[in-house]
Parts: sequence; C-alpha cells; structure tokens
Amino acid sequence: MEYMNLICLLVSLGMLFWLYIFDVKNSVTQFITFVIMLISNFGYFFLAISSNVEEAILAQKIAYVGGIFLPVFYFFLVLEICHVKLNRFAGSVLLLIQCVIFGIVCTIGRSGLYYKFTSIHTIDGITFIDREYGPLHFLCPLTLVIYLLLSFAVAIYS
Repeated sequence: MEYMNLICLLVSLGMLFWLYIFDVKNSVTQFITFVIMLISNFGYFFLAISSNVEEAILAQKIAYVGGIFLPVFYFFLVLEICHVKLNRFAGSVLLLIQCVIFGIVCTIGRSGLYYKFTSIHTIDGITFIDREYGPLHFLCPLTLVIYLLLSFAVAIYS
C-alpha cells in the first residue's frame, strides 16, 4: 500500500513536470490542480508511513488539501474548458468557502468540529486513521455535490 502511495506521488510529480515543460496552453488552473494533487499525494504517502497519532493527523490534514480544494479547481477547469467566465468575486467567494472548510479541517486533533475522535491502527506496516466524524464533517461532501451539480449545469449550458 505504501508503495502504491509512493507510485501515485511520483506519477503526480511527473505529471506536474510534464504539464510545466510541455503544455502549450499554460493554464494556471491546470497547474494549480496538479500542485494540489501532488500535495494531497504527499499527505496520503505520509499517512501510510506514519507511526503515531500526531503524524497521522498531520498527514491527514495535508491529504485534505486535495479533498477540500480539488473540487473547486475541477469546477474552475470545467468553466475554462466550456469557455464560461465566472465573476472574480464569485470565484473568490468559492475559494474563501473552501479555505474556511480547510480551516475547520485543521482543527483535527484539537477540537471535535471535524473529527470527534481519532486513533490509528497498523496493518502490514501500513497506518490507517480511525475517526468519528464531528458535526461539521458534512461540509466537505456537501461542497463536493454542489461542485458536481454546478459542473453538470455548466456543461449542459455550454
């Protein structure tokens, strides 16, 4: 499992370099999306090799960079592909909402807002985090559904 996470990490790093070196379009949104995927894969790799709860929680927070910010950047990519312009203010509000949710995620291990309880267990040398979801955990899946529906709407519109 940790080898798979390492492979995903290396593939995302290779994709980032490929995009940087060979992409003619030089889309900032695509580049940011690949950077977020790279950071998230670092988090999953570090989670797999973590040896205590504090390391696992920090790795989970790093992995959540992708879980929180990828949906909004995928939506921005759909807008870009469909040649639909989004008001800068609206885009800023969407990013601000995701930043607030990430701020809540950063409270893991310090409050029960996102995870009420965390512990780890190891199977065959791979660390897994056990958790009980807190009252604000619903925000991440909710935004995922909202961006999915918005992306469908933009695709149908265009």
